[in-house]
Amino acid sequence: MSNFTKLNHNGIKIADGYNFTSNNVTAIGFKKSKDLFSANPEQTYQIWAMYPVTNPKFGNQIVAICSPDGDPEQLFRFGFPRSFTDEIDPDDDGLISDCNAGTARFKIYQYHSKRFDKDILTVQFI
Repeated sequence: MSNFTKLNHNGIKIADGYNFTSNNVTAIGFKKSKDLFSANPEQTYQIWAMYPVTNPKFGNQIVAICSPDGDPEQLFRFGFPRSFTDEIDPDDDGLISDCNAGTARFKIYQYHSKRFDKDILTVQFI
């Protein structure tokens, strides 16, 4: 591999320190929480890496590169609920360490919001 490959830009910067690497992060598909929850509400997901996204239309968000139960063959991108944007720093050394160690995991769960009178999906880190 040429030293010039590090100069390629795909629009997404994974912070230094993550063991996860990809030549084209945008080629990894997105999955929605409702689809993941519908397919298997008991499934846990491993986080391989995270990066921030700034979108003027939809607001800021943290996106993670994940896989079910740590299976690197089934990678997908997942946007965490916006409520986590101020809490998660993708450049935090402790979070990067957890991702590299394979201990950064979450599960999607559903709860009923009295305020909005509807069921809402969110994540719980495990």
